[in-house]
Amino acid sequence: MYYSVIRRGGTTSTPWDPSQLATLEAWYDADAITGVSNGSDIGTWTDSSGNGYTASSYGGAIYTTNSQNGLPAIVFDGTGNARIYLNNTNIVSGASDMWMYMVGDTDPSLTPQPVTISDTSTSGTLVAFHFRSNNTLWFRYNGSALASTGAVGYATSGWKVTGLRTESSTLYGYQDGTSLPLSNSSISNPLPTQTAAALMFGARLGGVSDTIAEVLIGVGVLSDSDREKVDGYLAHKWGLTANLPAAHPYKSLAPTV
Repeated sequence: MYYSVIRRGGTTSTPWDPSQLATLEAWYDADAITGVSNGSDIGTWTDSSGNGYTASSYGGAIYTTNSQNGLPAIVFDGTGNARIYLNNTNIVSGASDMWMYMVGDTDPSLTPQPVTISDTSTSGTLVAFHFRSNNTLWFRYNGSALASTGAVGYATSGWKVTGLRTESSTLYGYQDGTSLPLSNSSISNPLPTQTAAALMFGARLGGVSDTIAEVLIGVGVLSDSDREKVDGYLAHKWGLTANLPAAHPYKSLAPTV
């Protein structure tokens, strides 16, 4: 697993990671997967948060070593129902606020939703990242589609850190540590109470090839200071610091405890 020790002025600092977040609900990290050989289907993806939200592969979720920054990722082979799925979960049930992050490489020309939480009892989307072929990014939340205004850098595939967080009746969207202007940021909160939600990674309708390296899901408000730590942790871990804005507090050094 990714880990390093940072020395400043002769002292040793412990690297920060998402386990420091009180609001962390689920954590899927390709670098934490063990016992799977390169090129094989992962079978299951264990929740590193310790909360037990282990997801299962439907086939076509391929463990790929040295995918980004020398670390592994999950490559969905683009066939049929290639996806990772966790059914009948209460992962965000009744949440007044929540947040979600992913690191991956997605082809926007196929308008994929690489991370989706759906209410299976109503077939409604609760939360999703939706990459669009017109180079915009949509955040789907509790029946609403909140679109970025203008191009956001998804015209071609490429590794990105994508995030959302909610606070009261407002959703905030992020790409590589930069806040995205949205056509509408108003949302209906809280999320409905249900126990039949489905968490899915990969192709929403099959036939889409995505690469996902890490997914974080939290229940509660993610403060701006913690959000910046998530940005920095993911960018440094996955070799994406060049994407962070120059003024980002963790542009040069990863966050520490």
